[in-house]
Amino acid sequence: MEFILGSGAKLLVTPASYSDASALKNVMLRALKGKLESVSKVDIEDRTAQGAAIMGLILEATTDQAFEEALFKCGEKAAYSFNGANAQQKVGPGLFDGKDGETARGDLLEIELRIVEVNVLPFFRGMFSRLKEVIPTIIADLVSKSDSQRTS
Repeated sequence: MEFILGSGAKLLVTPASYSDASALKNVMLRALKGKLESVSKVDIEDRTAQGAAIMGLILEATTDQAFEEALFKCGEKAAYSFNGANAQQKVGPGLFDGKDGETARGDLLEIELRIVEVNVLPFFRGMFSRLKEVIPTIIADLVSKSDSQRTS
């Protein structure tokens, strides 16, 4: 998949091997284990708290050294082209050094997101389709609990 990043650079992400993509998925799940409970306790109507909880999850996962290593392993199958440049570089630590490193560093979180999107999300497609069926019930239960807590 090809993406145009915030800086105007292009990112071409090809799915990594099953082994490498699965390793990235597992690192992310380990980093997030136990943190999802804090998100579930957030008031469903408090957008600020929801945003803070989700950012906490993202930061928890992306600041893990094992995450970076697994991400860069998958990044070997991704190519980054600086704005207007025809030359492509593999996504790895070297991309963020040198004369154009500052531009690439500005794209880092989006690069990570896109590599995760291509390599990790496919593992969860079946689960997400099942969640679509039950989410209305979950939301109704949360709203009902929230309403009953307010009236108590």
